[in-house]
Amino acid sequence: MSDQDLAQEIGEQIEEEEEEEAIEENIKNKNSNPSSPTQRKPLHERSMRGKLIYIAKNAYPRDNFKRYKFTSLDKLLSESMTLVGLNEHAKKIYKEDGTVVKDETDILDGQKYLISCGEKYNYGFPSPGRKSSPIKKDVPPEEVEDKSPAKPDEPPKSKEQIKFEKKQQRFQKEVLSFQRILAVSPKTVEETLHHATSSVFQSLLENQRRRLPNYYQLQEIHDSTQQGRFISHLIDQKICPSSNDILAEVDDWTINFLKAASLDELKYVITGPRQSGKTTLLYTISSILFRKLQISEEASNYLFFPMNFEYQTLELSNHSNLLKLFISTAFDALEYCNFALLPYVQQLRKWFIMTVYGAQLQFPNGITQVGNVDVNALTALSKGLGTALKGQGQNGLQNFIQKVCEFPALFAKALGFTDVIFILDSFEYCDFFFTPNDEVFPESLKPVSLSQTLCESLMNNSSLYLISLQDEQHFMECFSCDDAALIDTEGLLRGITSPSEIIVRQPPLRLGIDDCLGCPGYISMFEKLCNMARAMQLNAAATSQYSLIRTQADLSRMKVVKQELVRLCHLLMYSGSELITKELLNTILAEEILVVTMNEKEEKENDDKEEEEKNQKENHESTENNEEDKASTATVEDSI
Repeated sequence: MSDQDLAQEIGEQIEEEEEEEAIEENIKNKNSNPSSPTQRKPLHERSMRGKLIYIAKNAYPRDNFKRYKFTSLDKLLSESMTLVGLNEHAKKIYKEDGTVVKDETDILDGQKYLISCGEKYNYGFPSPGRKSSPIKKDVPPEEVEDKSPAKPDEPPKSKEQIKFEKKQQRFQKEVLSFQRILAVSPKTVEETLHHATSSVFQSLLENQRRRLPNYYQLQEIHDSTQQGRFISHLIDQKICPSSNDILAEVDDWTINFLKAASLDELKYVITGPRQSGKTTLLYTISSILFRKLQISEEASNYLFFPMNFEYQTLELSNHSNLLKLFISTAFDALEYCNFALLPYVQQLRKWFIMTVYGAQLQFPNGITQVGNVDVNALTALSKGLGTALKGQGQNGLQNFIQKVCEFPALFAKALGFTDVIFILDSFEYCDFFFTPNDEVFPESLKPVSLSQTLCESLMNNSSLYLISLQDEQHFMECFSCDDAALIDTEGLLRGITSPSEIIVRQPPLRLGIDDCLGCPGYISMFEKLCNMARAMQLNAAATSQYSLIRTQADLSRMKVVKQELVRLCHLLMYSGSELITKELLNTILAEEILVVTMNEKEEKENDDKEEEEKNQKENHESTENNEEDKASTATVEDSI
């Protein structure tokens, strides 16, 4: 007998008992008080067997109903916590339509009820896979009618269609994977697309690139992206000018200099007075050299290694940080030096670092097919750094510093590059001695100089380098390479002329561009000072320089011009200028109001001469045109 038949039989018996009790009660009420209304006893007093109902938790899915013999509401609320698995005591009972059960008369036999802890009827969301539905009898699948329209017989797919569908699925997976990577990438969409395009373009052979319909556009994208990444790397290392104003004469000098220079002899040290434009010249030579290598299609054969030792001073005091600094700089340069290796750089970086520190990882697949990558050399290099990091033996510290300094050159050769080009700024800041102690290289006996070891590595590996300095005396004490050629910023731009002069009335001073010692930095400061003085004269409230009344704006401009003039004079004095002396500089500092004017008479005379020549030329042309008109008129009259 099924559960529904049993429930129906029990319900019929309860109804019969209720009818008999109701008849007896009516008879008693009529005998006792015929005028009083009919009074019914509570349900638990009228029936000891109770009602058979179905209860479940007020949650989704709503198909796990349990049978329950109902006798009273209090008993149902107290027992339902364990029966249906509530987290708290039951507080409400809902019907299937969502109405609340108020008293025992709302409980009907064979119905379903939902037990609640106080939440609403529709609390939560239904399960997408299983929805609450009334209990139905199991129907054999043979008896279920299929009301859907009959599908036409599809022809079998051909092999080409199957291959095409698989290809589409693989393409869709690649697109989804690319989108996931793009979502977490710190780069923009445009940068990522440019890098991907440059990587694919670099991976092609030369004859394959030439066949591309948009070859020149792709070549331009590749070169501009590579040049931009290189300049960004220089800026990250603070190897860049202090302002956006770079003299065009510096670019012209650099282009002419690189025309006569050989790449194999690229071993130069940029020297000169302090703040004379050494870092700016280093930046200009590096950027133009990189572009020249791009034009000759040799940029992907060299690994650039830029580093500013002044900017990295804090990292040089710890041997572990020194190793991390060299590794990160080399891998950052690898991302743009050869775009064909770009898809494998992150995996290769992770493998290399983990191998250095003793972990065992599988070498990245696919990188051996790009260029002339030597897996054995990379493995030996990483393990050698790891062994040197442990610092065993009396020469452990010396061996470690030597391995770190040789790392860029060996790393470049292992990846198939022709050579490495060092771009080092503020070299004297690497004059640091690593000292062994009980915690770091305890078996070593003597301290090791980083600058001397780096110079020995540059000479032993015949590496190419561009080096600039700040303090010449300190640099000569720590730099020991004897194959370097000097580039002096003093006198570099001697041929530049300018009609502008800065005139100071008290103390008497006339400062022209010839007094800047030909240094790019001083000439740039002089032009900036001329522009400030010219703007001060143009915007002055008191037009006469002898006026005793000055506005606050004029005084503020004069103060700024005085500061820039003192700064330039101070640099010229310590650079050996005969025009600026200590007495003159002290007098300028003592002046409360310094009157600075501009002398541009020669420039105005030249402008007047050019304008006069232009007017004469126009008059001459107009005269010739009039004579031609007269001649043509006479010819017409003769013909008539």
